[in-house]
This record gives sequence, structure tokens and C-alpha cells, in this order.
Amino acid sequence: MNVTLKELSLEITDAPTAIAELTERVNEMNKASKELYSYMIIDGVHIYEPYESYLLEHFAGIDQVEIVTQTYRQQKWSMLQTLKEYLERALPDLERLSDGFYQGADSETWTRLNEMLEAMGWLLQVVELMGQESEPLSNPEAYTEALSQIQEKISQLMEAVQAGDTTMIGDVIQYEILPVFQSLGIVVDNTLENEVA
Repeated sequence: MNVTLKELSLEITDAPTAIAELTERVNEMNKASKELYSYMIIDGVHIYEPYESYLLEHFAGIDQVEIVTQTYRQQKWSMLQTLKEYLERALPDLERLSDGFYQGADSETWTRLNEMLEAMGWLLQVVELMGQESEPLSNPEAYTEALSQIQEKISQLMEAVQAGDTTMIGDVIQYEILPVFQSLGIVVDNTLENEVA
């Protein structure tokens, strides 16, 4: 298997060595340069996380591994674009989810709520990153405020879930979470329009 990272090229012959070597190279690169590991392209397949299990499972057939890097700012920009796409899909899904709870919440509705909560974990991480000072955006305070609001709304949602009140769950989604997502969408759009990648 041939591994390429910028100008470096390695030939690796066994899976444990491949994983150790790739992990070491990625860690060295993250420490030593202004670029960070982004993903790997393994025989044309984009692998984002975790690459270790993919390597172990497919090692015998792998010919080429390319390690792709991005600057911190490029990663932020990419995350903003992903966040925008997520919010565009999430808004109608939240409305349907709210309606599902108003109609009595069947097992599919509860499953969709769990999926939404998992996605909100990712959302919180991205929003928190956007508000950090390293390579700051022009409006980090907007992301810090959104993070605070989302955390507050999740707490309200969890109270409604613990109470088992499906109408209250629908209300929190419809009248608390949905407006915060809409506001965050505007913040993300403004950032994407006003900043150079």
C-alpha cells in the first residue's frame, strides 16, 4: 500500500504498521504545520472517520492512501457549509417532528427525536468551534449566543421528555428549537456571504 501525504510517500505492507504509521504522521502533521488532517482517500473512497476500522477491514485490497489536509480556516469554512446544509434539511424535519408529537407520538416519532438529539450533539460541537478565538470569524459572538440558546432549548426539551408530555415536546420543538435553528441559519448565511474562505 502506498501512502501519500503532501511530498511524503510511504510504502506499508501490513495493517498494524499502516494504522500506527498513519496515526503518527497525522499527529505529527497536526502539531508541526498550519494544516490539519481532514480525511483520507483510500483507493478513491473518501473516508472521514474512523479510518482505522476501514483500513483493518479492507487492508488486503488497498493500493493507494492519500491523506488530505486543510488549514484550520478551510476546515471551519467546510463545517459552515455543512452546517448550512444541515439546517436547511433540519427545519422541515423539525416541523414534521413537532407535528408527530402533537398527534400522539408513535415509535417512529420517538426514534426521530433520538436522531435529532444525536444530530444536535454534532451541531453543538460545530457551533462551539465557530465561536472560538483561533482563526476567528467576524461574528464569533453570534455563534456563542446560538450555542447558549441551543443548550437552553435542549434542557427544556429534556424536561418535557422526562415528563412524558408529548404536547409540551411538540411545543418546545416548534416554538423554541425551530426559531433558534432559523436564527442560526441566518447567522451562517451572513458568515458565508461576508467572509472570504
